Amino acid sequence: MNFWQVLGLEPSADTKAIKLAYAKLLKKTRPDDDPEGFQKLREAYEAALSASEVPKNALLHNYFDSDLHQSGITITDKPSEGVSEAETTNDRTHAKNSDAGLDSEWSEFISGVETLIASPDMVNIRHGWRKLLDSPMLVDLQYRKRASERVFCMVADSCLAPDRKSEEMIGADLVKFLNDEFQWEPQKYDLLIRFGQKRTNAVFEKLDELSIDKTFRYVGWAGSVLGICVIACGYYGVLFWAVVFLAAVLSTARRLYVRQWQIARQGYTNGGDAGFLKENKVAEVFFIFMSMCITEALFYGLGRGLRIVIG
Repeated sequence: MNFWQVLGLEPSADTKAIKLAYAKLLKKTRPDDDPEGFQKLREAYEAALSASEVPKNALLHNYFDSDLHQSGITITDKPSEGVSEAETTNDRTHAKNSDAGLDSEWSEFISGVETLIASPDMVNIRHGWRKLLDSPMLVDLQYRKRASERVFCMVADSCLAPDRKSEEMIGADLVKFLNDEFQWEPQKYDLLIRFGQKRTNAVFEKLDELSIDKTFRYVGWAGSVLGICVIACGYYGVLFWAVVFLAAVLSTARRLYVRQWQIARQGYTNGGDAGFLKENKVAEVFFIFMSMCITEALFYGLGRGLRIVIG
């Protein structure tokens, strides 16, 4: 299989098509997951770029080369000085135009990121980000690294902006999407050195929110299941004190987690649950435990009441 087949392209494909094909395949072939596949893809990409930049007359020369030699014809490629200088000038102009094109794409990319971050209605919509991240420019590893660092910095500054309302903030889901795209987590130490603790924490705290929120949902469901179980125990007359004590212990642990979630998510709790005992942790836990005992006793009583009404 030649390099054109690896990229899924025809030999007539131009540089832009090659970069687009490489960008799409790169998302499926990660260096960490498939190093051999990535190396093969990278070699095919570089070979295709080299082939696309070969002048057409050189391609024709290579195509007929074997036939000419078989016919006993010797080809002398010795251009005049004027032609050589012209070709050199054209090569320099082409290189300069290529750099200018990349710089133009870079400016458009940064402008697009700024527009998304500044738009509350668009900032958390992945489709807009996907269009930007599919830019052929990001196939270039140097530009991709620049884009990764620039987007990281802009996202961090947006998270730290004091004048943005909560509904205008960049969401944790989007930060995870960008992290998957640019692989920020493995670079956390480098980002910390480059952008400082405040900015780095602002981004990675968003990623932490996802795991915290997911666990919180499980804890919420566990509380509902526990309440139903206590009501069922009351309905069937299971030993009252054993049920209430065990349920109160589980409910206390659940409530303490909820308090930690509120602090991590909002920076404060919404009051109640011995909030006035801030410095005395033992008294705080005991107070919550006693309130949970009362709550579970009420659930148990609800179960007993149902048994009386139904029975």
